[in-house]
Amino acid sequence: MVTISQLHQEQRERFLGTASIRLEALDFSLAHDKKFPGSEPDWANVESLGGLFLNGLGFAPHQISHQIPALIDQAQLSLALANANVSIETLRRTDVEIVELEFTAGSPVRCLRGQDRVLAALSVASDANKRWVIRLYAENLSPEARRDLIDERSLEKEPSDAEHFYWTTRFWLEHDTSLTVSQNKWLAQLSRKSKGKAASVGRLWNNHAPYKNIVREFEKIPALFWGTHLGNIGKWIAMPSEMNLNQTRRIVDFWQRVCDFNDSIKSRLSMKLLEVASGKAPGADVQHRENIRARTNEILGNFEDQERKEILRRLEDSTKDRLVPTFDIFLRNLGYLREVLSCFSHLVGSKVKPVDVRNVLLHNFERQSWYPLQISSNDCRWVEIGGINNFKVADLFDVAFRQLWLFALREFPSISPGPAKSKAGPRYHVEEAKVYLFALLARKLGCRTPQIAAILERPPTKPLTPEVTPVDTTTDASTYSDANLHTPFNAQHRGSKFFFSQRSLYFDNFGDTSEFVDQFLSAAAFSNIAELMDGISQQQEQGDTMRTDIQELAKTKASLEEEIGSLQSSLSSNSQNLQARGAQLAGMNQQILQKQQEIHNLDNDIAIRSQMKSSKMNDLNSLNDAISRKEKDLASITDKTNKEREEAQQTTEAEKAKLHDREDEKNKLKKKIDKLRSLKTTLNDEVTQLDNEKTELQNNIAVLKIDSQTSQSNISELKEAKNGLETEIPALRKEAGELQSNISELKEAKNGLETEIPALRKEAEELNCIYDDKTGGKTDCLTEYKVFIVTIGEFYRLLLMSEKELTAFLGHYTANNYLIKDEKGQIMYYSDCFDILRRQPPKERIIQLHHSVKRDGSGDIKHRPKAKPHRRQDVSDSSSSSQDVPGASSSTQEIPDSSSSTQDIPDSSNKTKRQRGGPERHDGDATE
Repeated sequence: MVTISQLHQEQRERFLGTASIRLEALDFSLAHDKKFPGSEPDWANVESLGGLFLNGLGFAPHQISHQIPALIDQAQLSLALANANVSIETLRRTDVEIVELEFTAGSPVRCLRGQDRVLAALSVASDANKRWVIRLYAENLSPEARRDLIDERSLEKEPSDAEHFYWTTRFWLEHDTSLTVSQNKWLAQLSRKSKGKAASVGRLWNNHAPYKNIVREFEKIPALFWGTHLGNIGKWIAMPSEMNLNQTRRIVDFWQRVCDFNDSIKSRLSMKLLEVASGKAPGADVQHRENIRARTNEILGNFEDQERKEILRRLEDSTKDRLVPTFDIFLRNLGYLREVLSCFSHLVGSKVKPVDVRNVLLHNFERQSWYPLQISSNDCRWVEIGGINNFKVADLFDVAFRQLWLFALREFPSISPGPAKSKAGPRYHVEEAKVYLFALLARKLGCRTPQIAAILERPPTKPLTPEVTPVDTTTDASTYSDANLHTPFNAQHRGSKFFFSQRSLYFDNFGDTSEFVDQFLSAAAFSNIAELMDGISQQQEQGDTMRTDIQELAKTKASLEEEIGSLQSSLSSNSQNLQARGAQLAGMNQQILQKQQEIHNLDNDIAIRSQMKSSKMNDLNSLNDAISRKEKDLASITDKTNKEREEAQQTTEAEKAKLHDREDEKNKLKKKIDKLRSLKTTLNDEVTQLDNEKTELQNNIAVLKIDSQTSQSNISELKEAKNGLETEIPALRKEAGELQSNISELKEAKNGLETEIPALRKEAEELNCIYDDKTGGKTDCLTEYKVFIVTIGEFYRLLLMSEKELTAFLGHYTANNYLIKDEKGQIMYYSDCFDILRRQPPKERIIQLHHSVKRDGSGDIKHRPKAKPHRRQDVSDSSSSSQDVPGASSSTQEIPDSSSSTQDIPDSSNKTKRQRGGPERHDGDATE
């Protein structure tokens, strides 16, 4: 894994220098992280920066903290340096003035950030000032080093909570998760802004592996980070983990289905879509559906038309009975759900944290044979658990906790303990009757905590009948029962919109499916309805209530008697005090008379002063009239001034709008010019290509002309050859006829040979048998004699020869252009024939001699002259040359003598029958 120091080392090695470059040559395609929608230009920030630049604030392209990192092709940089007549070492120096470089069109400098400032400068700066100082790096900079430069966002707009959370997550996924807060630059930046938020994010990532895994899934769909409120991360951690995981997993699964599990769609999904669709149900609400479709181009601008239709279809299909879940809704609901869970403090104690409520109740849960399913405020259906197969205690507790959670969701305004008294805020009024019902339901469901027992020991003094509150949707227990929540949504239901949102919240918290819950609800459907508080319980509770009332009345009576006694004693003491106060009253009456005289004197003074006051009041009224006239004049002047100011403001706004329109037109013209330039470049390339093709075609035409002349000469030669062939055709046809007749004769000879071959084979076997009897079967390989059947065309003869004699005999024929083949037509070499055939049975020792036909230079076939047939000569065995081999004669035709090269092969018309006799023997050097 690459460390921070390694990244900085690579950046130093790839640094090429600093230069001032015109804004038009800067390209920001690399500055847009396609995985995080929202990295596109912030036009509000661009406008704000433009205003600052106009007032001379913040426009400092040469300041180091304002310089923009960029990648450049070194060949393009070398060309620009050559045009500026400077060396690359000059760019790296810090003690000289920054060099201004010019780059040609189509050779952009690819910036890694700073687009908002450049766009603002383009809109307000003069042409001479439309330059910015760029830090240039080689293009082979690694992706990690590039991202590190992109993340340097000094003096740019403050990242939102969503950006902070996304980039912090990306940094941890790409680096070692054990890095401290100071080593994660994004978390360090957040820490400077808010240490509390940074600490919460660090705890989430380091101490909560399940939540960290969910955030990993968020990173695959970056738009899901929309709505992040880092101030609520602490509340997230403090809530029960099972519910948190169900809700966040619901967010991931929902948007994966909307994206069709396609990574490309996930990366292009915009935060604007989540902002518009958050908490809506386009699949169930017509108004929601129309509003979202009307903004399709805005929220799905990264997709083609067909992709937009498919995304909207999947979004609507997924919200027919649920709301669109987002991270924003999840974090905002944490406070609401915390209030719901605070109701459980009545059952487990106020010291138990919300994150531990479920575990405490599970620890104090007891299995029962019957469990209630609450269907209204005081009605339930009792389900026998023995009729359900394959369940666990955890399944029973899950059903119990769901019902308690729904009770708290419905009644939390009446039973929530609210904030501590030391904190500011509204005071909550806890209804003891509702708390008692809450504890009673928990007891019926199998929960046995000391707090529940204490509540049930003190029945409320008020009746337990449900009271109707102004909000009807929160009082109907049947609406929020498990039975109704697990049935298909009915849009016609009373309060359906509120119920729709609460139903969605319920399934987000507890998950979509639970096999045991379905079985429990199915069993409850066949159970009878009973009161949650049965008759015995009601009588006991009413008796307890009456006894409590009697005790309170007795206490009240005793306190009243004590008050009466105290009043009587105080009355006797008051009579004595009354006499003393009578004397005091007489003295006080005398003082009153004196005071009355003083008051009369004061009244006279007041009358005199009243006259003086009336004269002064007249003067004051005249002054007030003058003031009112002046005020009217001032009001008219003020109105006139305000009107003039409004007119001036309207004029200024109109001028600003015109200026903005002109800037838009200017930008459009620039885009058109860029398109025309690119089109010009394309056309120039096409013209060059056409010129090359023209030159190539001209060369091809010249070659074709040469080929045409050559073809004409070839055609003349072919015509002459054709004429020569036409003259030879009759002779060839005549030869073909003769060959056909020869073929017919050869076929007839072949048929005759096929009829005589069995007799020849039999004769050869007899000769071999006679020879073996004479020699005793023991001969040397070189002096061994064998009988062979030799054929040439329709002629054949039997030969008794040794290997040496047969080799010499066949070698002679081979020299005269004869081919040697065996019985199957396989060609044999003459020196190998004896060795090959000696192993064969006598009847298969057949040697076929075929004369090869040659053509002369003119293509005519040359035939040998026909040979006269020779009669077979009797040849004696080498061991007894003067004696014939008895019994070896057979009917055969004679083979012509091969010693005469001028003899033709006899045709089938010259057939002669061979007289029966023994085979002829040839010496090795004798001819036939």
